[in-house]
Amino acid sequence: LRGRTKINSAGERVESVENFIQSVSILVKEYSPSEIYVAWDKKLTKDVENFRQVELQGQYKAGRPKIPDIENMFKQEGLLREVLEAFGVVNLFPNTLEADDIMSWLAHTLNGTSLIISSDQDLYQLVSPQVSILDKKKLITVDNFEEMVGVPLHAYVRYKAIKGDNSDKIAGLPGFGKVRSAKLAQSWADNKVSEEYKKIVERNIRLMDLTRGY
Repeated sequence: LRGRTKINSAGERVESVENFIQSVSILVKEYSPSEIYVAWDKKLTKDVENFRQVELQGQYKAGRPKIPDIENMFKQEGLLREVLEAFGVVNLFPNTLEADDIMSWLAHTLNGTSLIISSDQDLYQLVSPQVSILDKKKLITVDNFEEMVGVPLHAYVRYKAIKGDNSDKIAGLPGFGKVRSAKLAQSWADNKVSEEYKKIVERNIRLMDLTRGY
């Protein structure tokens, strides 16, 4: 976006709108979807903490830095939603939860096959015989999941719970990076894990398992 500010006839900045629509257009040409959904984090019910905020005592996603280019993009959200709707795209909003929960609901309720376009690794858990994920240029399917991600699909949520998620302020087990977390997740039943560690992992699974929200 930097250096490419664009203004429409109404005096509104529109470079983010243009970039997003161009990206969608490329994907439509490549995949020919019958329906397109865009999930937004904007809650329909204001000033209500979701269960993740309650569990983490208000620290969930706390302290994320503001990036000027991203902030400018957010200011164009309203116009982008209008343009998407005009093209027949369905905009979906959570009541009190998040866009991830909407994606989980869609993944478990839509008929046929679906492709999720996202770089959010929390959504990898939604991969199934009916659902694939395109993360930038990386296509993740039920057949190549372990090869692409480094852990079997059935162990993925526990792997995330062990490793934690710094961007969401969800602390994992001390000293467990990607490799140790993957090994422990796959051999969880055979390991003698302390009660303290079990509680941390069980809490994180409650926070990260997207079937709970929808």
